[in-house]
Amino acid sequence: MKGRLEYGKIKVHYVLPQHGEISSACYVHGTEDMAQRLAGVLSGKETAFFAIEGEDWNADLSPWKAPAVFAGEEEFAGRADAYLDFLCGQVVPQTEYALHLSVKKRGLAGYSMAGLFSVYALYHTSLFTEIASVSGSLWYDGFLGFVKERDRVCEPGKIYFSVGKKERKTRNPRMARVEECTRDIMKLLEKEGVTCFFEMNEGNHFYQVEERMEKAVRYLF
Repeated sequence: MKGRLEYGKIKVHYVLPQHGEISSACYVHGTEDMAQRLAGVLSGKETAFFAIEGEDWNADLSPWKAPAVFAGEEEFAGRADAYLDFLCGQVVPQTEYALHLSVKKRGLAGYSMAGLFSVYALYHTSLFTEIASVSGSLWYDGFLGFVKERDRVCEPGKIYFSVGKKERKTRNPRMARVEECTRDIMKLLEKEGVTCFFEMNEGNHFYQVEERMEKAVRYLF
């Protein structure tokens, strides 16, 4: 079964397995097409798939204010806390209630800024225990220091990290730190006893986005 629920500007595209009891749910930030494609990865499993669309990428997914990456672009507004409260307090519970779901495990997977947001969620809520940061913007100003200093709210089941081989070769000095920061953050989490997996993919930041997301979903579920 598939469909869509709306919460103001936020749309939630869902794909539910046709048979069996649904025991887990995977949430990503993406389009309806991504929902259909990634749900296929979970075919035959008791996992509901949800793609969230309509968020303000540079505002809702950024943990605090930061300068724009490129000249002429808007700055990062740092509204992740408020957006997480909205997701965890309204979108997720209302969606699962409307679809008569009672899941035991939830995952949150994201690409780029949504990958940063997924990791940041560990320090804000225990709602999502399976986390994927796919080419996540873990280079974000101050985020490595944040992970070093803050205690997690969530005790995750496992976390998936990946980056592209060419991502560190970008001319933008902030974004070029993505692989280094990703590895450092993973090491910090592993020292805390968290099960982590790192995968290096071919290409730059924009190469085979959906294929990379498929790998993440397979690992989590």
